[in-house]
Amino acid sequence: MRVAIIGASGFIGSAAKDAFEAAGHEVAAVTAPRYTTAASTPRDIATAASGLDLTELVQEIRGCEVVINAAGLPAATSGDQEALFGANSLTPYVAWLASRQTSVQRFIHVSSAAVQGRVSVLDASLSYRRESPYATSKVLAEQVLLRDADQRLVIYRPTSVHGSERGVTQTLQRLAGSRFSLVAAPGTDPTPQVHIRQVASALVTLADLAVSPPVVVVHPWEGFTTSSFMAQLAEGKGPRMLPRWLARFAVALAYVAAKLVRRGMWGHARRLEMLLFGQGQLKGWLESAAPNLSRPHPAWKGLHDSSS
Repeated sequence: MRVAIIGASGFIGSAAKDAFEAAGHEVAAVTAPRYTTAASTPRDIATAASGLDLTELVQEIRGCEVVINAAGLPAATSGDQEALFGANSLTPYVAWLASRQTSVQRFIHVSSAAVQGRVSVLDASLSYRRESPYATSKVLAEQVLLRDADQRLVIYRPTSVHGSERGVTQTLQRLAGSRFSLVAAPGTDPTPQVHIRQVASALVTLADLAVSPPVVVVHPWEGFTTSSFMAQLAEGKGPRMLPRWLARFAVALAYVAAKLVRRGMWGHARRLEMLLFGQGQLKGWLESAAPNLSRPHPAWKGLHDSSS
């Protein structure tokens, strides 16, 4: 199978490229087009895309059975909203339009579980919460893609993705090994943390043309609790337990600070909440299609070798 990966040099794209090549597939690495936009609604995104020349992108993906859009900017870049929305909202729709001009049989857009925000339980529904510029940019991409979706479209939502080269992961490793490693008692809350190699494996599964995924798919829970996840990062050293009332007070204070002091602090407040309380998720299609995705990837152990 020939697979085009848009954004193949990025965090998710490069891992996907390695996984597809290891599985024996031919990969066309496509550099993501760079757009900026002030569009803030699905209609605005569609209008912006209609004025763009897709010729070069169509040529790059022609002859591919599967196209994966792994392009995008992370939440840390949300200060430049026009660049953020260009990469996370406009580019996916442009890639979808280009794919529809070819013989592509499946188009997979890498979205994010952030589109559902602080819900207690993640699922594959179209219930959205635009709690940050990053989440809003991802919501817009899903909404505009779903406007004219057909059986070729799959929207894949990974949860919190980690890897040895990712700054957030490195910070959490240092925290997990310190005396400030804390979770809300009793530490048994589920937390949706996944390894980048597992995300790449999920994309290979979703690209299988012999199966028919639903239009929206959430990455499975790997079985981590707040306590076991921190222990994994700290090579077995468990975190300290914070009384739940105190943990909730700390989270509430963080969100108040984010609202009153600086909007950009919302991401830090959300990370604190996830660290202390995690987040649940419903079982979905991928658990049945690929049971191995519901277990922690062996590459988690390699994080310690990379950080030493």
